[in-house]
Amino acid sequence: MQNIQMPQGRWTKAIFFVLLFLAVIAGGTLLKIMQDFVIPVVLAILLAFVFFPIVRKLNKRWHIPWWLGIALVYILFFGVVFGIANILTVSFRAILGSLPDYEEKFRSISVSLSESFSKNKNNPLLGFLNFDADQSFLQNVLNTIDVQGVLKQTALGAGGTIFSFSKSLFLVTILSIFLLAEMNSTERKIVSAFGAKYSDRVHTVMQNVISETTRYISIKFVASVATGIVIGGACQAVGQDFAVVFGFIAFVMRAFTILPLPRSDSRGNTSRGGGKRNNRADSRNKNRRKRFGAFAVRDFG
Repeated sequence: MQNIQMPQGRWTKAIFFVLLFLAVIAGGTLLKIMQDFVIPVVLAILLAFVFFPIVRKLNKRWHIPWWLGIALVYILFFGVVFGIANILTVSFRAILGSLPDYEEKFRSISVSLSESFSKNKNNPLLGFLNFDADQSFLQNVLNTIDVQGVLKQTALGAGGTIFSFSKSLFLVTILSIFLLAEMNSTERKIVSAFGAKYSDRVHTVMQNVISETTRYISIKFVASVATGIVIGGACQAVGQDFAVVFGFIAFVMRAFTILPLPRSDSRGNTSRGGGKRNNRADSRNKNRRKRFGAFAVRDFG
């Protein structure tokens, strides 16, 4: 009986996909383990990419020294951050000042529910919620929920969150400042590393990465600001209290959602979805990528 042998090409392809699967799992596990280090580094790179065009324009057009441009950009950045923090602080102080009014409203609701419970002691909902009909609604809620434990955990969690955010912000700021400082001599280092033959190609790739990243973050930021303004304005229009807080919450929720990366065609038009224009641009660029890939393999190989 003859042994059935798989062709050599199929074995190679199967081994490649198995190794690729194992590498993806190992890479994901490693990123999960190192997330406390990887996330600040990624955020610092993105922040440096966003600030790099501004610093370069200050240096090229206004002849401002590179280090002074970095300082001005970060002063403006932290000024905006502290301004937003002050607005939120004032809003939260207003919330704390309005707590007695809300407490009175809650007390009236509690009295109404207690009267309803006293009139319907045989209601099966009371048994399901494990409420005592002889006690008030507020007492039942306090007996059901460990209020002191919840407040203690919330206070500890808030303190830990503020400390972690401050530490991450400091680390991201320091890393992004060093990255921006090194970007001033990027072109010279690319020429030294790759030589004059490949430096233009590497520089073009890096410029495309920076421009696409900046465009993506700009679109995301503008959309998030617009969402916060719309939500805050709508709350203000209907007379909702603390419209600024609700607008900020909408901004944060919109900013930390994942959007598809905008793609640009050969004319620089940006789009998030597929269409006939993008399909034609992709088909035109496919042959270019093939020729570029073959050229790169011959040169680097």
